[in-house]
Amino acid sequence: MTIFWLILDCIIHPSCTIVALGQIIYESGCIVKEQSVICNRVEAISICSRNVFEAKSWVSPEVQVGSDSVIGAGTTVVSEPDLLYWFENARDPNEEDEDDGRQQSCLLDSLVICSLPDFTVIYGSSWVQSTWSGESIGQAIGLHTKHLLHLVKTSKDVY
Repeated sequence: MTIFWLILDCIIHPSCTIVALGQIIYESGCIVKEQSVICNRVEAISICSRNVFEAKSWVSPEVQVGSDSVIGAGTTVVSEPDLLYWFENARDPNEEDEDDGRQQSCLLDSLVICSLPDFTVIYGSSWVQSTWSGESIGQAIGLHTKHLLHLVKTSKDVY
């Protein structure tokens, strides 16, 4: 069963892709731009308030996005696998595969849930991650609100 929670003042571009085989929650003021991809194939993903997902950005299922974050254009946000788990549970390559489902569940168990803190900005071709202090949060919220109003106005004119 898929649960998709969307608060009223979120803008979801019609050409973005949302794969929701599990629960996805958008809190207030989120903007998902064209050609963005948001997936949840494993467990719940949480996207907090006033986030911006730029065009062609991609966030994997094991990542939780904090408030006031910006995922830049063309960036990919993934969690890293727990390599220590794989080395400790290594199997003999000559051994016959008994259960492919067991391998898939091991892969899912070894993924680390990654939480991006509030005020995270990810940008550039090398996916640089930084955190801003939130010092001028009032101005950022004002700009974000104007952006939301502009998108609402233009989307009503187009559709």
